[in-house]
Amino acid sequence: MKQATKQQYDEVIFDDATMTYSDVTNERQIPRKRSRLKPLLMLCRIFLIIQVSQLFSLASGDYYQGYLNHIIRNQTSSACETSVPGYLFIRCPQMTTISIQGAMYGRKVPSTMMCPVYSSILSPAALIGIKENTNCEAETSLAKTVTVCQDKRVCQLLVHPREFGKDPCPDTSKYLTVTYKCRLKTESFRKRGSCRDASVRLRCPRGAASTPNVIAVYNVTITDNP
Repeated sequence: MKQATKQQYDEVIFDDATMTYSDVTNERQIPRKRSRLKPLLMLCRIFLIIQVSQLFSLASGDYYQGYLNHIIRNQTSSACETSVPGYLFIRCPQMTTISIQGAMYGRKVPSTMMCPVYSSILSPAALIGIKENTNCEAETSLAKTVTVCQDKRVCQLLVHPREFGKDPCPDTSKYLTVTYKCRLKTESFRKRGSCRDASVRLRCPRGAASTPNVIAVYNVTITDNP
């Protein structure tokens, strides 16, 4: 039997893969086909990394923007008397406390505009015919809200007549609306100063990497003393 000292092969191109035939063994050998999927997966991975990095950057920017909005602008929170669990919750960011600007427990607008009565039973058209007092307000609205929430970071108020004393309009469903600010804690401020023609360096304290920090300038005083 003739033995081959060197295998001779013929190559045939078929569907982007090379099939090799051996003259000696008359067997077909199919090498591993090169995958076209790998470059596509790499491209998707790069795109995903870029998108995730942009998402984290956006989230970081949104955090600071939301923080500044809370400590600069007035905030309004409302809760209906018929809502579940029937509480109004107020929460301020860290390093701030609640400063009540105004509060109203009662009703100033019709039920069709805010806190509808029995909305699951009656249609909006039927609610129009309901007689209700739209000039109703508890006299203790502001005082009670200040007592419970002023200078706290988190507070909750029960939206119920017994929380505000006498019911100002028994036959009308009521709601509580509170206007407040989240005021920075002045006792947590740090002071820095410098002489003329010198610079001041402001830096947040070193903390955990997951804790975001922001510099808020509360007051600047310039004197011309020699």
